[in-house]
Amino acid sequence: MAPMGFTKDIRASWKLFIVITLTAIAVIATLYYHAVLKTSVIFSHFFYIPIVIASVWWMGKGVFVALLLSVTLLLSHVVFIPAEPIMNDIVRCFFFLLISVVLINLKKALMKSEIRFRELFNKMGNGVAVFEARDNGNDFFFKDINPAGEHISKVKQEEIVERSVQEIFPGIKDIGLFDVFQRVWKSGVAEHHPAAFYTDNRISQWLETKVYKLPSGEIVAIYEDLTERKRAEEGLIRVRKLESLRMFADRIAHDFNNLLSAMLLNIFDAKLSYAEEKCDPAEKLEKAEKIGLQAKELAHRLFTFAKGEEPIRKVGFISQLLRDSAAQSLSGSNVNCEFVLPDDLWPVEMDDVQICQVIHNIVDNAREAMPEGGTVTIQAENVNVAAGNGLPLKEGKYVKWSVRDHGIGIPQKDLFQIFDPYFTTKPKGSARGRGLGLTTCYAIIKKHDGFITVESEPGAGSAFFVYLPASPLEGPVIHTEMEKSFAGRGKILVMDDEEAVRNATGIVLHYLGYEVEFARDGSEAITLYKEAKDKGQPFSVVILDLNVTVGKGAKETIQELLQIDQQVKAVLTTGYTDDPVVSEISKYGFSAAVDVPYDLEKMKEILSGLI
Repeated sequence: MAPMGFTKDIRASWKLFIVITLTAIAVIATLYYHAVLKTSVIFSHFFYIPIVIASVWWMGKGVFVALLLSVTLLLSHVVFIPAEPIMNDIVRCFFFLLISVVLINLKKALMKSEIRFRELFNKMGNGVAVFEARDNGNDFFFKDINPAGEHISKVKQEEIVERSVQEIFPGIKDIGLFDVFQRVWKSGVAEHHPAAFYTDNRISQWLETKVYKLPSGEIVAIYEDLTERKRAEEGLIRVRKLESLRMFADRIAHDFNNLLSAMLLNIFDAKLSYAEEKCDPAEKLEKAEKIGLQAKELAHRLFTFAKGEEPIRKVGFISQLLRDSAAQSLSGSNVNCEFVLPDDLWPVEMDDVQICQVIHNIVDNAREAMPEGGTVTIQAENVNVAAGNGLPLKEGKYVKWSVRDHGIGIPQKDLFQIFDPYFTTKPKGSARGRGLGLTTCYAIIKKHDGFITVESEPGAGSAFFVYLPASPLEGPVIHTEMEKSFAGRGKILVMDDEEAVRNATGIVLHYLGYEVEFARDGSEAITLYKEAKDKGQPFSVVILDLNVTVGKGAKETIQELLQIDQQVKAVLTTGYTDDPVVSEISKYGFSAAVDVPYDLEKMKEILSGLI
């Protein structure tokens, strides 16, 4: 490629040659008409060509061409045709000079405008790139880029001009920006491309872009590097998360310490009462049991928040859950409940237990927000969520339900963090102030592919809105079933790697009237089950722990048991339910599932349904 300076010199030489040639032709033509043809009638329009070209190319020098041609025209007229009227040539000379001056001023104004544009172009803090469409809009080539664009994109203007944008930025299609280029080029309507993370072998950054179409047909992209801002935002988010985790850990330790202290004191008191035979220790032990159940509830809330406990979904209607759960939460209080629940609500796929917990938590908050009493309004409706409606939900059908109170409300400064773990405006040091209720609600609804939000005005009350995806399946037929009688007979095999859990389970099962044998892992359970079946004394039910430290867990064990006995009745036990097995127990061969630690009534209910 020829050096740029050399190329400019060649271009300037050609311009000079063209102007001199055209000027010479005009001079020769003038002399020919006046000296040879002896006429003042000449084609003066030709004179404008070198004047215009010289004025546009060299501005001030264009005046000299106009003066040269004017002097030549007048002198030739005086020398060769003095008898002819000279006024027409004087008028021609006037217009030569006028056209030259006008063009020079226009060129100066254009140059000033171009300088202003270039200064703005070069001084802008945002990147600006100009593209020309090629191949009917299937590609775009760089025509120019400003210094900020060079800095942001880590390119040089002279290296990318006349090269394809897809060659310089190979990932432009992946973030959808190339599609924006094509739409703007075709429609002429400017578009905003929101912040997107662009990465290739050269750069990795967040970019926000606005794309316009110029009257010339070229495309202009104005883009801003948001990488530092994003990093700052992420840093603030990390700080908030760390603060939340600090509060989270502090409150966990505090809550469990209080619960365990109360439990141990009641057990110690029961031991003293038994030793001294002062009174029956059953009352103290019942208190310890209730405290243990509170600890279990807290642990389950923590699992839901920390591990994202997977819901075990069934198709059902939300109406009855809303009525029953709200009635339980408001029982014995001075708060009434008003229901607005249409009969044609769509069914939803939900985990009844988890959704009940959400309703309880929200209604409890509503009750506590109205210490002087009042009315809680619970509404539900079918809604169609369209794309681009501003909600973080997929397009589709949803059942939207809400709980509205007329209490003290929530300050605006607290609204953005009410779903944070252990954030609470309630009195601390009590069960009311643990701050896990709404966090748990948020986690549960998110796992149901729904959305929960809140509106509040201090002094006027609060309203929580929950969206749950509607199910395409029909809801269950509601019917009443006679409760099955409980036999309390049979032989049960318990597999768990924790001795304490095996012993506790054995105590419960013996109390219910069952014979019990134990296995430490899946291999031992398979051996015991096979031996019992071969002896004609099979186990009625096997209880299998999902996760064991060493050896086979429930998932592996049930597969081998099914090969031995396709009619095996197996109960899955787990401390948390984030494993897919729990959501689809029948698919894996289990008859039921129960979380641990389990209470007497729950175990009784499960076994009575299997034996």
